[in-house]
Amino acid sequence: MFKRRYGVYMKRKLTVQVVCCWIVTLLLALGVTNLSYGEELLPTFGQGPIQLILFTDYFCSPCRSMEPDVEPILKDLMKSGKINLTFVDTPTNQITSLYARYFIYALNANQEFEEVLKARNTLFEAAEKRIQEKARLEEFLKEKGINWKLVDVTPAFNFWNRFLKDDNIRSTPSCVIIKGEKKEIFVGTLEILRALENLKKDIATGAQEAKVAEAPQIPAIKDLKPEWFFPEWLGVSPYTPSFEVRDTVNKYGRYAGLTKTITIKDLIKYHGHFCGGLVESAGALRVAFDLLFPDGIVDRTDLRIVSNNSACGGDVAAYLTGARLRFASHHIDNSLIESEFFVQKISTGKTIHVKLNPDVYPAEVKTQMKKIESGNFAPQDTDLFQELQWAYARRLVNKPLKDSFIIEEVQGFRWPEPVCRDLGARKDNDYRNVPLK
Repeated sequence: MFKRRYGVYMKRKLTVQVVCCWIVTLLLALGVTNLSYGEELLPTFGQGPIQLILFTDYFCSPCRSMEPDVEPILKDLMKSGKINLTFVDTPTNQITSLYARYFIYALNANQEFEEVLKARNTLFEAAEKRIQEKARLEEFLKEKGINWKLVDVTPAFNFWNRFLKDDNIRSTPSCVIIKGEKKEIFVGTLEILRALENLKKDIATGAQEAKVAEAPQIPAIKDLKPEWFFPEWLGVSPYTPSFEVRDTVNKYGRYAGLTKTITIKDLIKYHGHFCGGLVESAGALRVAFDLLFPDGIVDRTDLRIVSNNSACGGDVAAYLTGARLRFASHHIDNSLIESEFFVQKISTGKTIHVKLNPDVYPAEVKTQMKKIESGNFAPQDTDLFQELQWAYARRLVNKPLKDSFIIEEVQGFRWPEPVCRDLGARKDNDYRNVPLK
């Protein structure tokens, strides 16, 4: 059975029986009765008036994908001093109780918020590796530098159980925000991230806009208002690429005196839809252009490019460089991976090779893509793929783009032979340097 919110199918369903039996099962199976009772250790942080409760499971794929996006928002909210944050480990998998136990143990060893987030990340990573044995989990935590200290987990699990019952949580990820008498529940990655961003804006009006203004890669933002095909977060993320370009004023014309701004929104309109590959390719070319055009203005009359034949990367390459296959300025080489490019400034011959760092691409996106392409998939798999891709794209644009790509200058690059027959050269830009009369 699937639960759908904003086009996202939530695969995890909890039953009342699971929630009610969780504490009993944990006490019997984990042998906590020999632990001493002391001060109650609860996974709640901050003393602010706004209560924020985040329900996740380490074995929930959308939860795992959402975590890197949620973390920076939670850090900012904690710094504001306006929230009281509670993490609730939610039992959607039979191994969850083991992981939840060690989360409390890690909390007992170190209650610094950064260390708590590190422990959560490590447990998500362990779940992705399908670690199910206690000894192997302890070994993995030790490898990752996560300390833990035994403590009675009964208070924490009773605490969690109350939240699960009171808020009737039946799927993960879920989030509850309580401000005064107003209580709101959000389900699914997109809903939660949108709610947290709105909360952050409410607490510090204008903070997000200032962050965007400080980002060095956005010289002049124009139409970035959200629309059905363009999520709000993509327009306000600090490293969403934007491009200031120079073209000619008309056919056989000189260089235009003014530049134009190309945004991600423009690329989406050209390509047809928003996807991870589009953001990935735009990010790759942004870092390449930074090396080719230090002044920040991309001369589209002076570029040619090599890409593979992917729909996303090919469209982004053509639109941003002005290169075209029919003019032999856009070369197709399917030995390249998606979002891998050789970009050359024709006037100088300077060539930049850029490609995605393979460690950046999420394994779950690749797995879901292969499942869909195999033909053996359910309708909800396409919705899950969108959710995973959007979460990946969000991560890309919330950190410096250069951190996600491998980039190098190629000395003596030889332009490859055209893959199309000679259809003639482009001539309409040949008069860009004609002097003024």
